[in-house]
Amino acid sequence: MEQGVDAIILAGTNKYRWLEEIGEDCKPFIEIGGRTLVEYVIDAALECPDISRTYVVTDVERLEALLAKRRFDVPDKLKIVPQHDSFLGNIRYPFLYDVLPDAGFSRIEKGETPEQYVKRNPEATEQKVVGLYSDSPFIRGIDISRFIETSEESYPEADYVIGFAYDKPIREIEEHLDRELCTPETKSALFFLDGTMTRANNLLYGKPLKLPHEVWDIAQNVYDNRKFLDEQGGHRIKKWLSQAKTPFKYVMIHPSKRPTITWGFLTGVYHFLMFGLANLTKSQVPYVLSKKEERERVVYRMSGNKAVARINICDVTLPTFDIDNPRFLSMLRENDCELFYKLQTCPRNYPFESDEQFEKLQDYLRWCVRGHDEVLSF
Repeated sequence: MEQGVDAIILAGTNKYRWLEEIGEDCKPFIEIGGRTLVEYVIDAALECPDISRTYVVTDVERLEALLAKRRFDVPDKLKIVPQHDSFLGNIRYPFLYDVLPDAGFSRIEKGETPEQYVKRNPEATEQKVVGLYSDSPFIRGIDISRFIETSEESYPEADYVIGFAYDKPIREIEEHLDRELCTPETKSALFFLDGTMTRANNLLYGKPLKLPHEVWDIAQNVYDNRKFLDEQGGHRIKKWLSQAKTPFKYVMIHPSKRPTITWGFLTGVYHFLMFGLANLTKSQVPYVLSKKEERERVVYRMSGNKAVARINICDVTLPTFDIDNPRFLSMLRENDCELFYKLQTCPRNYPFESDEQFEKLQDYLRWCVRGHDEVLSF
């Protein structure tokens, strides 16, 4: 069996009010700089030498039509698979039904649970994927490689790793561009974590089958209700309380896990509510949640003490700038996409293995901004 790393690009075509208000359809297919957001992320995955295969989870017909229009020759290691009705489903089902069979494992049988499948294929629990977001057009293959490298070196024991970036390189990019990017208006706030300000860098890495089957529903509930306010500005406290039935049902089925799951869910609720309050009041997150180990412990508890999570605060910075609101999108499109091209070509300060590797990246970036060579920052 292959034990390489595959990439899953999350390119679901969910509808958002802010997109409808500016005449856009869905985030992956927003066009900027002559290409859609998802195309930039596909390029990054395909150019990454550490990625064996890439799976794009999206509207299959729409992406296939787009790539055909672009006369893009789809390589064998790129596969477009249908989206599902939930964020975690868009990771889980492609992994079970596409990634594992393509890696040489047997197919999951009809009616078979993931736990039953693991008993037949225990090695499948070690299969790794990196999760990429389709609204992060500034990511490059070298960013993915760097994140995998730092995750493996720093957290070899982790079942999955969540990526964060330090604020210093983010501020250096702002100074380089002479433009403030991380503001409440662009929904790109920095958060206090482990004694410094950080921001999620939109990279995930790990082993999906390490997370117990029953916990996925709990994790999805936490994700669905992660915002303190809804789109109308109303508080989600009642919504949070109504979601308690999910872990309650789970602990009734698995009484031995009652203490860990209940503690994990309640701590998770507290975590996200306090996080939202801190954002609204522009105050610091409570101390108990400001340490990386505390957050990792919350996630570990919510997995029934089975999946070890780690937060990798590293130097992979450019993917943090995702397109998640109309203000930032408007900034990127101003002056013939000047800011967009400048962000595309911001230099990375990773240790390059050779001058040839650096020159290859430089040539690729020049190709991306052909006709705009003056924005290159090397």
